[in-house]
Amino acid sequence: MTPEGLVTIEKMYHAIAQRFAAHDINTPRLDARVLMGHVLGCDHAGLISESARLLSAQEKAEIESLVRRREAYEPVAYIIGTREFWGLTFEVNPSTLIPRPDSETLIEATLAYVQ
Repeated sequence: MTPEGLVTIEKMYHAIAQRFAAHDINTPRLDARVLMGHVLGCDHAGLISESARLLSAQEKAEIESLVRRREAYEPVAYIIGTREFWGLTFEVNPSTLIPRPDSETLIEATLAYVQ
């Protein structure tokens, strides 16, 4: 039994994924994982290995703030401020375009054409 108001990483993750699914967000589990990992400073493996750890009130509040932004359909890349593209991490914000998989296809086709 956890003290009132405290929640484990695992329970928070599942609750967020359900909220995102209810908002028809296409990748609810991935988005929950990325946002929680961003706040907690860990990757997917870290979330799993620490799944029983209780979140602090501050961590819970920070995660909740990001979740509300995602529920308003703000892209995850803008929320966390970065996006990986071709093995590189780029800073992004609402003034920049977010690299997409189609961009990789275009670059690969262009490279094949010029080589």
